[in-house]
Amino acid sequence: MFKKFIKQVSTYSLGSVLTMLGGFITFPLLTKTLSVADYGILSLLQTTITVFVGIGKLGMQHAIVNFYHSEASDLGKQRLVSTLLLGSIACGSCFAIFFLGLTTSINISWIPSLMVSMLIALLIFAQVFKSSGAALLRVKELSTQLASTQVLEKYLIVMMLVVVLYFYGLSVPIFFVITLLATIWSTVWFWRYALKGHENFNLSFSRRRWRALVAFGIPMVGFELASIAVNQGDRFLIFYLIGSEAVGEYAAYYNVCQYVNQVLVASVASAALPTYLRIWKEEGRDSTLAFLNKSLEIYLVLSIPVAIGFSIVGGSFISLLAGSNYANAGSVIPFVITGMTINGTVILIAAGLYVEKRSKELMGLLVITALINFGANLVLIPKFGIMGAGLATLLSFVALACFSYFKSMHILRVTASLKVISTSALASALMGFGISFWSLEGEWADLAAKSLVGAILFAVIFLSIDNSSRHLVRKMLAAKFGADGRSDK
Repeated sequence: MFKKFIKQVSTYSLGSVLTMLGGFITFPLLTKTLSVADYGILSLLQTTITVFVGIGKLGMQHAIVNFYHSEASDLGKQRLVSTLLLGSIACGSCFAIFFLGLTTSINISWIPSLMVSMLIALLIFAQVFKSSGAALLRVKELSTQLASTQVLEKYLIVMMLVVVLYFYGLSVPIFFVITLLATIWSTVWFWRYALKGHENFNLSFSRRRWRALVAFGIPMVGFELASIAVNQGDRFLIFYLIGSEAVGEYAAYYNVCQYVNQVLVASVASAALPTYLRIWKEEGRDSTLAFLNKSLEIYLVLSIPVAIGFSIVGGSFISLLAGSNYANAGSVIPFVITGMTINGTVILIAAGLYVEKRSKELMGLLVITALINFGANLVLIPKFGIMGAGLATLLSFVALACFSYFKSMHILRVTASLKVISTSALASALMGFGISFWSLEGEWADLAAKSLVGAILFAVIFLSIDNSSRHLVRKMLAAKFGADGRSDK
């Protein structure tokens, strides 16, 4: 059980690392080609797409995870998949047309032209359809196919960006054309993988199954919109309170933190939810709780040093990638990366609400968090600028984690060893201290050296203090190399 989960997390993590590296290639291409203001407009447009896709999906990506394994027969699963496919096409089309009609009748200040509106409408349709295919791969635990397609999509974007920059030049509309082409490619492959194993697949629409999916999914639309508001809504407030250049700066800092954090958070979320839902159904409460406790412990042990380490070196890293226009990242990064780390625990500590399918309660928690985020941003942005937005993000994610824990604890009280987590925090603090007071000539050399030394310092300190982890590492090495130190392979 747990070995399979670790394998899936490893697959997602490898995919996330490769996607992150692709992001680090596209990031400087965008920040050094577009002005800071244009990068801010691009960020607002991407958030707009996310909002309409979040509505257009109708929560289907959550609903399918909960209902797929409830189907007793292969024929039932096939009809559920077919219903999801046809429903996703219909929903994506409706909301794409709605967006296009809205933006042609109302002047929205951050949408520069009709061409951009049309491209965004096509992206809304493609991403709604893509999301359902990706959800099916997660529920079938096809982590390799999902991660590899996501990686290839990212590098397809990189390749097209490089070609376009070399022969023509980059603008916001061209970027969306590239994104649309890559999205269409990945959508086709997601559904091709998702439909494998369904022999003699026939398109059919089950009203009963669709009603069940919608009944579960609709409250999750609120969940998704509230999540978008917490994660990205501050960019609209920054735009109206400070301006598009401030949006560009903040989006750059936030995006890089997201690239770094997704290696752990997205990987755990992608693998954990379908895994513990399956364990809950097949093995019961005790096995599910044991899985969740161990997963939370591993996540925190790994994510705490990442958050502290990137808080120290992240400012220099972003400045090197994006250029001098983004040199003030150091004040924002600690708040954002810490908040993201805390947010990563929610998929585990709120497991009780997921297994009981309490989607309305999950939505309520996120709506409250979104309101806290909105109020905090209104107060903090005028006083502290984009650093205030970062602080509001941290406060919001702390509130969400606390609400989720106390709401779910009477169903599944997920805990981690306080000794292990304290050891990780201490090792991380000592690591941070150890890389803070020296530097090398050459910014890239200094960054690489601090990253390497920090990783080694944390591993040595943590394993020196924590006996159980040290024993586990010895056991793994013994299994890999054998007692005489030679590889068994």
